[in-house]
Amino acid sequence: MKRTYVRKNVDQYEKQQLEGLSAEQQLKRTVLHPSLYFDAHDVQALRQRARTSHLHLFRAIRSAVMVMLSNPLYYLPPPKHIDFAAKWNEIYGNNLPPLAFYCLLCPEDKAAFDFALEYMDRMAGYKNWLVENAPGDEVPLGHSLTGFATAFDFLYNSLENERRQKYLEKIRSVSEEMYEYSKVRSWGKQLLHNHQATNMLALLIGALVAGVDKGSQANIWKHTVVDVMEKTMFLLNHIVDGSLDEGVAYGSYTAKSVTQYVFLAQRHFGINNLENNWLKMHFWFYYATLLPGFQRTVGVADSNYNWFYGPESQLVFLDKFIMKNGAGNWLAQQIRKHRPKDGPMVPSTAQRWSTLHTEFIWYAAEIAPQPPPDYGTAKMHVFPNWGVVTYGAGLPNSQTNTFVSFKSGKLGGRAVYDIVHFQPYRWIDGWRSFNPGHEHPDQNSFTFAPNGQVFVSEALYGPKLSHLNNVLVFAPSPTSQCNQPWEGQLGECAQWLKWIGDEVGDSTGEIITASQAGDMMFVSGEAVSAYTSAMKLKSVYRILLLLNSQTLLVVDHIEKEEDSPVNSVSAFFHNLDIDFKYIPYKFKNKYNGAMMDVWDAHYKMFWFDHRGSSPVARIQEAEQAAEFKKRWTQFVNVTFPMKNTLTRIVYLFYGPYVNVSNCRLVDNAKSGFQISLSVNNTENTISVVTEYQNLKARFDYLGFGGFAKVVHENKVTKFGLGTESVKKDMRNSRVLQIAHSDKEDPNFFNVQFSLLLKVSIYYRRLNHYDSYVRPSSAPLGGFTLALVMNAMVAANCQHANELLKLIKTILKVNSVTGEEHANILLGRKETLMVQFAEATLHLRIAYRFALSDSIKEEVQDSAEKAKLEISQGKKNRKEDEGRTKKMIISKATFPTSKSVPKCVLQNKKRISICEFKTNFKKEDQSLEEGRTGIPLPGPALRKGSRALGQPACRQVPGEGNWRLLPENSDMQRTEILVSKPEKKSILCMIFYSLEDVNPAKCATPPK
Repeated sequence: MKRTYVRKNVDQYEKQQLEGLSAEQQLKRTVLHPSLYFDAHDVQALRQRARTSHLHLFRAIRSAVMVMLSNPLYYLPPPKHIDFAAKWNEIYGNNLPPLAFYCLLCPEDKAAFDFALEYMDRMAGYKNWLVENAPGDEVPLGHSLTGFATAFDFLYNSLENERRQKYLEKIRSVSEEMYEYSKVRSWGKQLLHNHQATNMLALLIGALVAGVDKGSQANIWKHTVVDVMEKTMFLLNHIVDGSLDEGVAYGSYTAKSVTQYVFLAQRHFGINNLENNWLKMHFWFYYATLLPGFQRTVGVADSNYNWFYGPESQLVFLDKFIMKNGAGNWLAQQIRKHRPKDGPMVPSTAQRWSTLHTEFIWYAAEIAPQPPPDYGTAKMHVFPNWGVVTYGAGLPNSQTNTFVSFKSGKLGGRAVYDIVHFQPYRWIDGWRSFNPGHEHPDQNSFTFAPNGQVFVSEALYGPKLSHLNNVLVFAPSPTSQCNQPWEGQLGECAQWLKWIGDEVGDSTGEIITASQAGDMMFVSGEAVSAYTSAMKLKSVYRILLLLNSQTLLVVDHIEKEEDSPVNSVSAFFHNLDIDFKYIPYKFKNKYNGAMMDVWDAHYKMFWFDHRGSSPVARIQEAEQAAEFKKRWTQFVNVTFPMKNTLTRIVYLFYGPYVNVSNCRLVDNAKSGFQISLSVNNTENTISVVTEYQNLKARFDYLGFGGFAKVVHENKVTKFGLGTESVKKDMRNSRVLQIAHSDKEDPNFFNVQFSLLLKVSIYYRRLNHYDSYVRPSSAPLGGFTLALVMNAMVAANCQHANELLKLIKTILKVNSVTGEEHANILLGRKETLMVQFAEATLHLRIAYRFALSDSIKEEVQDSAEKAKLEISQGKKNRKEDEGRTKKMIISKATFPTSKSVPKCVLQNKKRISICEFKTNFKKEDQSLEEGRTGIPLPGPALRKGSRALGQPACRQVPGEGNWRLLPENSDMQRTEILVSKPEKKSILCMIFYSLEDVNPAKCATPPK
């Protein structure tokens, strides 16, 4: 009978379940045991499989038993109870089922059977199964009860009557004890917690075994378990990504009990949970968290290096009952094949064999192992409930297989957090119904393992301290509870995360975006709600960009209130590999960093903030209590000042197989930033919006509604949309093409270009000579374009206000009627039509080549001049028609000649400002092919008999205008073309600079 626990009153469900349990007692069986997982008539088939289809699993079970037999002093429970109770003793309950199952499969092995009898005799003789120094923790008791009752079920028919009664009485008494504890202990009420699942499964197995011939009392135990576990399954149905908030290690612990409950509930009570959403997605909790090599997993929350229990048993269960596609069997096969034989990732002796029996029972040999679709290529996987993103999981260990993880989620996971806060179910008592104590203060944490080598990792199981996670902490904080004056995320400073208290229950991180584009991945998260409001932070936004398999860019964007008490922020990056220690490193003798030497392969990191500051880091080691041992970690700690309300910090992590030659912040606007990163002699321009909640800001800064884009080798990747080609004539060059009407006022034309140059040069002097303006087909005035373009560049500079005032002045002059995004529509119908050629405009006019120290004043003067000249131009329009237009450039005016432009040197710099006019025929094939150029004479630019920067003209396909195509790439240049297709003439202005330009700080204008 199918049972569903959805929106049912608890009392009604109990009544129905009791009826089901009563019917279960009427089962007619000639043999009472085994009955838990199979009946007596199934034993012969199991023995047959052990020699055939399940041979590999039988060998694993036999090997475990042989190890136990070879060291009875270690594996047998101690003769005295005081020794048994003196330490955490789950090992004895965990190892008993595979031992008993082996005895069932191999009844001829008397040594193993005698060992099992001695094992159970000792446990049956103890007065209790608790741990003396943990009297309030029944988890060891739960493990012992599960193991002992399971072994009794397997060995029942091999036991003499006296032992049967002795063992059965022990099972009954411990089950009664566990039932009484469930009424008063927190694990009886805290759902989705490993303690509850472990102890409830133990009570269920005890009830099923003891209740075969004593039903009334056992039925109450069964009913208690089903009530709690069906609530668990009901809540799990909300967790649609298959995750568990306690992380992979403790998640495997809980899932071990959940899968056994699902099987036993269906077998014994007819309750079918196989359509549960969580079960359908649980495979990905194991597959998408695996680092390359199938040995290590994401260490989110309290964790060892991989799993506490299984996960092979859980995987074969999922394949047999849920997926039925071979992926579970395949992954279990890979994990078993790659299990480490030594080192810290070896499974604990207390846990490594505890699920061998269920793995054997559930393994479906008829389902051929096969990997998931698209196996072999790095993929991004998002766990929306858990708040975790991974990239490159479930792959073999190789140089090209890189793993990245990012965590920014809600306390307890999204489903539990929302249930607590929105209270849709009356039987949920807020956070008292849950226990996220194994979670960490780790919102916005990340890990990075280029080519499988862990470079940045979690610190795993340990005290809940923010600095033991790869997150930010701040100082001074008025509410600091430990490590004063520093404070990290809410809930820290204890052995377990504090989830009940002021603000802690509202602690959240949030994945803002996650997108993969080929081998690149972009992910970001907001964690401001994970920090106390007393620090008055407005945003703690972390961005990760995996540029290639070796290079990870991380940027922290931090905003605070004007009256925030904090003035420092500190970042941490961990690595647990004691063989490869962090050492100091300096990038290009400029930025401080750290390096890890792995057999002469150097893994490097460096950092700087938006002011160019790069503090020296402290490289530290720490040892903390973990599980029942000590765990060592090393970490890099770098602290930055927070002088203003906005702080941006750039970190670059890269492996040994790339060459990073440059990394600089080229734009630091309020709504976003832009970074130029040169990897393997290729420039990558990364643009990211930090005002991520503002759709208009995203459109304005990026040109589309996403969160980031990367320009790389003539391609632009817009995360979320894809990659498209960007035609550009040469590296470090962009073309602005302006088509205009002869009816346009010539003086207005002069003023536009004059101010375009002046404003551009002026703001390049403020170190914003790299500007990217989005494509647009909207009509713009060339003069207005210059101002809008530079406003974008200087948006976050202290001189932005001056520019905005100037824009307002000119907009009034031009009678602007409206503004939407970057497209400014002029009121007059006949005006300049501006089109951006292809994707971007890139002006390369360095501030060092400024024409005059009085440029700023000239720009302002030109604005006033514009009013007069435009007014006069209206009167003189007819006189100026057809006249060759004159360019006003700074204080110099260059008249147009008929064929050869005049080139000059300014300030003894190799700069040529040239203007020429030429006539050609549209059908000229050589021009269309871009082969015919017009020489630019002049000693400053001549090299040998050929002029440098010789341009060529061709018609742009599909357009009526002609474009200037450069043939020389030795120089930075900006090209501005004004074409008149109807007259087949072209007016060109070319700027050359033979010197490379180094970036400087935005906020430091020249005096």
